[in-house]
Amino acid sequence: MKRKNCLFLCSVILSTISLTGCGNEDSNESGNLPLSPKENTEQSSSKDLMQLNAALYFNGNEITIPCEFSKLGNIELDTSRLIPDEENGVYGAIYKDNKRIGRVMLKELDTNDEDVSDNIVTYFELNPDMGFEDVDFTYHGFNYATSKEQIIEAFGTPDEEYNNNICYYLNNDNYIEFEFIKDFSEIESIKIKATE
Repeated sequence: MKRKNCLFLCSVILSTISLTGCGNEDSNESGNLPLSPKENTEQSSSKDLMQLNAALYFNGNEITIPCEFSKLGNIELDTSRLIPDEENGVYGAIYKDNKRIGRVMLKELDTNDEDVSDNIVTYFELNPDMGFEDVDFTYHGFNYATSKEQIIEAFGTPDEEYNNNICYYLNNDNYIEFEFIKDFSEIESIKIKATE
């Protein structure tokens, strides 16, 4: 008898769960689907996104990604080890004074063309092997000696946070991401993807 009651109770619980769904809240009276986290972020932080854009000061120039490679100034691309991506572009390491300072993605690069100055940079990453001391860059006035708290105070709650990284979405699949050293007191790398 106890076994029958237990089986009955289990079937009632399972029926209840299957009717309500996992995490399904039936409080949406308007009939609209709930916003995805990204859509919700885009609506709630549009003021922040107007301030948080893909512009920075680098190597003596004000640049906004995307831009022509020549806008990066006296930077060299290592064309010997280019990595293709699925969007018909290539990733490559960039150097200043023979020191690796990061990577870029160039849109539609002809690998037979030795002059990349007119190619469009759609991804820009600063992650210098030797540290930022000799790299001339600021992002909205912030340089590498910027803490996680300062970035969040300036630009609001990140859209994504993991390990030592915080990420803000711009539009579509574009973003800006900051990686910090372990105590979050300095930026270790800054990554900007902006295709339009």
